[in-house]
Amino acid sequence: MTDVDGTPRDLVPVFEGFRGMNAVRTSPLYEHLNNAFITEPELAAALLAAPPTERLPLLLFASVHFLLRNARDGADAALAAYYPSLGGTRTPDAELTGTFREFTARRDTELRALTSTHVTQTNEARRAAMLRPALTAAQQRAGDREIALVEVGCSSGLMLLPDRYGYRYDQPDGSVLEFADPATPELLLQAEVRGDKPVPKWLATPLRIASRVGIDRNPISAADTEQTDWLRACVWPEHLDRLARLEAALAQAREAGLDLRRGDLLDLLPAAVAQAPQDAVVVVVSSHVLPYLADADRMTFAEQVAELAATRDLMLVLNEDHRFGRIFGVQAPGSEGYVAASFIDFTAADSTAAEAPTAAALAKVDPHGTWLEWL
Repeated sequence: MTDVDGTPRDLVPVFEGFRGMNAVRTSPLYEHLNNAFITEPELAAALLAAPPTERLPLLLFASVHFLLRNARDGADAALAAYYPSLGGTRTPDAELTGTFREFTARRDTELRALTSTHVTQTNEARRAAMLRPALTAAQQRAGDREIALVEVGCSSGLMLLPDRYGYRYDQPDGSVLEFADPATPELLLQAEVRGDKPVPKWLATPLRIASRVGIDRNPISAADTEQTDWLRACVWPEHLDRLARLEAALAQAREAGLDLRRGDLLDLLPAAVAQAPQDAVVVVVSSHVLPYLADADRMTFAEQVAELAATRDLMLVLNEDHRFGRIFGVQAPGSEGYVAASFIDFTAADSTAAEAPTAAALAKVDPHGTWLEWL
């Protein structure tokens, strides 16, 4: 099969790259299928309907998962039997590849409709445990004033709800720092503290949030069943704890009535900052967004934030690869690629004297929110 923009064989390097990721080992189903794609790339031909930059294994996996979740008859039961998220108990075996081949051939048109119009969107509430240190530090540097959250790349806005989660940090010495009272047990976010430094107790300071605004090209309303079902489909089939946490967090998002705005962050950020409550300190949050921006757009974002900080008190919280933090003056130790939780305090800068804002990386963090290492 040949598509206008390539052939299935062109996808093999992407699958080989995915095979090298440690995360794939947490899903025996996806690991098995990804290996099958490498030897038989025609199985993934529906991915060619996506724009070249979006032709990722997880987009195809999510599209298949979405169709299985919304199956109306028993025709897909054979493949669904391999999905724990759908009640399946069958582990990957010699028949899985053939079952997947039959499914993709029969539902090729529907798969292409999804891969051509969707992107992978994961909104992992557990990442709030990585953001919490920087948010608390920002609030404290602002003299414990209320903060107005503005998240770029918000998806369904679950990072706008840090005060609705509970937190448990398992310290290196065996002690535990646990605080806040989650609405449900699923929203107690637990993280291992690695290294030899404990996270400080001031993390437990309650957050005072005045407003919550999210910006995304394709925001997902927690009240929209079809949109949220796409989020569920993006959760890996074996990750039942993540699925339960997503359901609980979406319920909180519906209750909060978040202000999610559709459009380009560079276009919408100025108004979001200007409209925030005047007595509050604006805290712009960027979590796993900067890698998806073009180099020029990243620089424009940095310049725009600095310009907006000249109009009112503003801080920036990053949960990004530490290399991108350097754009804002964050100097984190080490040269290997890792994600760092950082904050940049523009309120102390004197733009007339060309004084740089205060910037600090607080911790190395796991992209999925399972551990952090205090710096």
